[in-house]
Amino acid sequence: MFVVGMFAFCWLPLQTYSVASVVYSDVNNFKYINIVWFCSHWLAMSNSAINPFIYFFCHVRKRRGRREEEEEEEEEEEEEKRELPATTAAATAKAAIGKDSNSSSNFDYNVSRIKQKGAAATAKTKQQSKNGNNSAINHSNSKTAAAAAKQQH
Repeated sequence: MFVVGMFAFCWLPLQTYSVASVVYSDVNNFKYINIVWFCSHWLAMSNSAINPFIYFFCHVRKRRGRREEEEEEEEEEEEEKRELPATTAAATAKAAIGKDSNSSSNFDYNVSRIKQKGAAATAKTKQQSKNGNNSAINHSNSKTAAAAAKQQH
């Protein structure tokens, strides 16, 4: 917006003079019109001289804005990583309730049930590990023992 404003400020006097000289040709007979034209023309051409400074200033401001945006994006990504387990549980609960997902109380209830089932399964696994009662390992061992017994006969 600043660039457009400076362009308008620099070129408006010369363009006003040009339109006025076409509409009212006696403008060129005014006493100090040469000075007005010279100053207007000088101001219009000075826009080209100040453009590099304007664009440098705008570029620096834009870079600062980009840095701030990148930092905000990084913070949001870190926050999403921290919230990932809760999001996964919520997605699982939403899939579990199916078409009834419009009901927030039903949704919350199912989320809590899924969390409870996950906690119960974890506790059961820990208890089996402590007791040495790992049924999957015992089952595979019994199959191996049965196969070995068949080969011996």
